[in-house]
Amino acid sequence: IEVKTSSLFDFVVHFLLDDLFACKTAYPGSVLSKESFALTLLEGIMVFSCRECDMVWESKLLPKTGAMFHRRRDVYEEKVISAIRRAILSDHIVSTCFSLLQSPWDGTRKWAFMILSMQIRMARIYEISVPPRFLSITPEKESRAFFLVSSPRQREADTGARLIALSCVGRESFGERLDYLTKLLTVLETRTLQMKESLGSILTDNENLLRGRQLPLAHGVIQAITFAVESRALRDRGDSLPQDLLRGLSIAMSRALQVSLSVVADLKEGEQLEGLADDATESAPESNTFSATGKINPGSIGANGIFASIARLDETE
Repeated sequence: IEVKTSSLFDFVVHFLLDDLFACKTAYPGSVLSKESFALTLLEGIMVFSCRECDMVWESKLLPKTGAMFHRRRDVYEEKVISAIRRAILSDHIVSTCFSLLQSPWDGTRKWAFMILSMQIRMARIYEISVPPRFLSITPEKESRAFFLVSSPRQREADTGARLIALSCVGRESFGERLDYLTKLLTVLETRTLQMKESLGSILTDNENLLRGRQLPLAHGVIQAITFAVESRALRDRGDSLPQDLLRGLSIAMSRALQVSLSVVADLKEGEQLEGLADDATESAPESNTFSATGKINPGSIGANGIFASIARLDETE
């Protein structure tokens, strides 16, 4: 019996994946209810096809008690399930997940990112060829991602951050992922320095207020690094992040947050952020004084949502 004539394969791949998921539920601009249905459907299929993997226990679809039906699959069933796994990693299914990263709904973008991370891990576990979009990013796509991550709008910055994080964790070897993470660290340090210089110029020279509209923002890069480090797809079993890289990330992100909060924090007249004045005056002329007040660039206020979502998994991270 051929795999493609199997009724299970036909139902899961042709009806659930190709028809319901790819064609009818996840089109651009779809409403939240359809996006939620599509992602629940795909996650359920992934849990079904990868039930022997530890990663499926991270799914909220499984009962909290940990009860799960285990029956050893025979040779033919395993053959069908292997074909279903390859279908889950097909280019048009992955592309549909990427399209959901553009959703206006925060929950959908978070869910789609989680699904894409699971697909990367599934490809490594079962040694399935990963779609090229995971392994490489063209200069044009990278430029677009960094354009989005620099946006003062929270939704655009969130989308750009998730695209950059996927570009990091989707690389083939752990060494390549560390190299890309180091690149993001350099970008963050450069962006923070540019912010400090621009803020110092804006606050000490009234004629430079126009630069506030072109202020380089770091909050999206902070979020991209956070997504990458927290993703379980970054590390294979036995891999660990170098302590010097973690230390560098911690220092750079702390400085970037401190400078960024001068833009997005709601401060009353006369208030200022602790430690910010010392940092800002390093790049400002000595003859002028610095007073950190809120809403220097009101267009960045949506970045508060980015900061609110930053979390830590464990003491090391």
